[in-house]
Amino acid sequence: MSSPRLTVGRVIEPGACYVITTVIRGRIDVLRGPRAECVADEIRGCDLAGSAASISWVVMPDHLHWLFELCSADLAGVMCKFKSLSVRRLRTLGYEREAVWQPGFYDHRIRSHEDLYAQAHYIQQNPARSGLVAAGERYPHAWCRYPD
Repeated sequence: MSSPRLTVGRVIEPGACYVITTVIRGRIDVLRGPRAECVADEIRGCDLAGSAASISWVVMPDHLHWLFELCSADLAGVMCKFKSLSVRRLRTLGYEREAVWQPGFYDHRIRSHEDLYAQAHYIQQNPARSGLVAAGERYPHAWCRYPD
């Protein structure tokens, strides 16, 4: 069960932008190569389904950062559906652990254009900060609406 503290003060508003961080249970490096790509595909699927409009995202080996405009009135529902569909896809690639994602997620509502650009930049720089790529090198499991 996720901590109820994660929802204290949470205000959900369709059309608002949110940064979501969600973590693989046990922070195990699961999301590499094809597994990372199938999670990225599910993010794109949320965009196509009209529940979210992605602005920036990065699939790290043990967690996900995702910045999007919420297109529905149910942030928790978007995340629940995303997690469920991504687990199904991971299972098709042979990942058999019972629990994949930790329950819950951390969210931050964007309140200004400056915050939006700062968060998008932060997300895109995450692989370099973690040593997965050299500074300035493109990480294959990341995307941003805004060019560098």
